[in-house]
Amino acid sequence: MAAPVRTAAQPQVALVPQARKARRWSTGHIVMIVAGLLGAVLTLLALRATDARVEVSVASTNLSAGTRVSAASFTTKKVRLDPSLRASFLNPADVSDTAGSLVLTPIDAGAPIPKSALAKPATRDGRRSLSLPIAPERAVGGKLHNGDRVDVYTTGTKGGLVTTNVEVLDVLRASSGPLSAKDSLTVVLAVDSEQAAKLAPIVGATDVSLVQATGATPKTPPTSAPAVSAAPIEGTPGG
Repeated sequence: MAAPVRTAAQPQVALVPQARKARRWSTGHIVMIVAGLLGAVLTLLALRATDARVEVSVASTNLSAGTRVSAASFTTKKVRLDPSLRASFLNPADVSDTAGSLVLTPIDAGAPIPKSALAKPATRDGRRSLSLPIAPERAVGGKLHNGDRVDVYTTGTKGGLVTTNVEVLDVLRASSGPLSAKDSLTVVLAVDSEQAAKLAPIVGATDVSLVQATGATPKTPPTSAPAVSAAPIEGTPGG
């Protein structure tokens, strides 16, 4: 049997794994990423810049005309408000200065409060001040002024004179324009304790009327008159 013929050793070739190509960021990729980040930042800044929400004081409950407010009448809320209008609305820093003020026009619960809707009446001579919301046609056509005197009547089925010669401290109007039938006044009266007790139950009633008085003390009629007997005249029949 013939022996195998050996040939020259074949060179062994080692298979070397091909190195991975390094990932390179092109200038275009970098520009796109930077532009995206910049756009996101600018969008966020723009949204913050257009957010006009500010803290204002709002009514914590429905406030009717003539209501005397206190700190409990308000709560704080963030609302969108034009910057040019912020100074005309009540904010939390103003609340402490409004104690005892009167509401001139009805305000719904949760609504921002215009500063012009509140007024602080003045009292003097130790008397109390009482606010009486009333329609103009029941208050001398709305032509009352500070210092006037009024008699107060109710006109219901059991109406009548409530009190007389009450001084008007102030007449608060919801607007500066001409009064209409839909408008209302708040007449602030200077009252003593007795008048306050008579007027407080009728505040808010719709059958109250004010009659302008001169302020003069009414003349007191004589409490009694001498009795006159009719004596028969001589010469008349039956005399």
